[in-house]
Amino acid sequence: MNYQVISIRHKLKRILARCLISQVKDEEGVQKLQLSVFDNEVIDSTPRYQNYGFTSNPRIGAEAITVFNDGDRSSGIAIAIDDRRFRLKGLKEGEVAIYTDEGDSIILSRNNVIKIKTKSFKLDCEECDITAKKFRVSDGNSDIVATLTDWMEEVIGATTNTMLGPMKLIGAGLPALKQKLERFKL
Repeated sequence: MNYQVISIRHKLKRILARCLISQVKDEEGVQKLQLSVFDNEVIDSTPRYQNYGFTSNPRIGAEAITVFNDGDRSSGIAIAIDDRRFRLKGLKEGEVAIYTDEGDSIILSRNNVIKIKTKSFKLDCEECDITAKKFRVSDGNSDIVATLTDWMEEVIGATTNTMLGPMKLIGAGLPALKQKLERFKL
């Protein structure tokens, strides 16, 4: 076979590589990866370009697909990162998810449902406005809105004995507040 054909074939084989991430440097404007190519070759300071507005710091051992300009292993760019150890599985066609190795996730599900799963949820904002036809807060055992309305029912019905006979303990405003809460019950 012609030497030039062999050289071209060799370069083509070296243009794309599946690598393991062995180190991540995330201090600069562009993340730099140390990659271990599957033929025991180590490549330092490979830039990883990410989509605007999205960033992540992959775990050591994640896989990277890397493109090398003209097959030159010193000028690569990591174009995709995946970690099969932690990737969410079982999504339905069309669903989108963001996830971590600790099990946190945001899933944009079918039928316009967004599911958020985490241990602790913290919202930091200047102002929060939630508009909902139905609203439920639950601890997993009981519906907080239902608990509040049940408690209000007890308070509304509470009486005390006076010299004039049994008297209600509350004013007229509480039943109206209870009705407003009832509208949020699922």
